[in-house]
Amino acid sequence: MLGMGYDAGTHNAAYSIIKLSKKSFDFLEIGMIDSTFKNMTDNIIYKKPTKADRAKAKKAGVRLLKTDMPSFLPLKDEFPKFYKVIEDITNEYKLEYFIGERFQTRGNGGPLIEMVSMQLGVIYTINHMKNIASRLVVASQWKNKVNSISNLEDIYAYAHQFNITPHECDSTGMALYQADALGVLPLEISLAQWRRKLSTYVKRN
Repeated sequence: MLGMGYDAGTHNAAYSIIKLSKKSFDFLEIGMIDSTFKNMTDNIIYKKPTKADRAKAKKAGVRLLKTDMPSFLPLKDEFPKFYKVIEDITNEYKLEYFIGERFQTRGNGGPLIEMVSMQLGVIYTINHMKNIASRLVVASQWKNKVNSISNLEDIYAYAHQFNITPHECDSTGMALYQADALGVLPLEISLAQWRRKLSTYVKRN
């Protein structure tokens, strides 16, 4: 069985692809998705030039304008890129399940929750067309279960040596959590192998 875990975000969107058996599992892919939604408008968003940007421009003998610092593309350009990333993943792997984390605001302002919701909507739509069973959970739901058996903070610290981010760890944890929920591989077994499987993945790739 193949599954996908997804930790949504605008700058920190992480995913993992996992292959499961009754007694073990392997990570096929762990990574970050850069092509996410960061701009809900039809206009390019420009960033404010920093002192370093201005110093570099001055050294080059040019005057730096705000329009020289494009930051985020308009939604009409970002949307197809994200769609293609998810479509490519689901074309490469014959996934049987997907699990993602519902986004809950923690004092974050702006359109962040809208952008994350759109991401999840895109994934759900593609999964529906490909008959991939999908589920969304709140962070506390899967983290409390995992922490009752293992320790996420310890996993974060262990994975850091391999440059695997906490977001990527979360995507793997969710994938294992859902495998347990489906009755495919108990968490008591998978979490005991978690560190070893992360290091095996890194050595293999």
